[in-house]
Amino acid sequence: MGEIPVKIKILDREYVIRVNEEQQGAIKDIGEAINHAIQDKRQLMRIFDKQDLLAFVAFDCMFDKLLYEKKEAEYLQRIRKLEKLIGDSFGEHLDE
Repeated sequence: MGEIPVKIKILDREYVIRVNEEQQGAIKDIGEAINHAIQDKRQLMRIFDKQDLLAFVAFDCMFDKLLYEKKEAEYLQRIRKLEKLIGDSFGEHLDE
């Protein structure tokens, strides 16, 4: 499958992004999520400058991403410990 152009509108500006066809829905959803986050910031913080709105939305996105990555790393560490415990336990039963 080739790439197709997808138009999204963010803060009254249209952007064309070339993506694989199966990504089209996700790209549109992302555009809607960005616009929704912008509207929330505009109402919550009474910010009306477009650049400031985008900066705060970008900050929130990175904050959420870093928190997710930290939690993911913690969960992976827990999974490895559990796998080791299971492996150790399973290995002990085999020796008996």
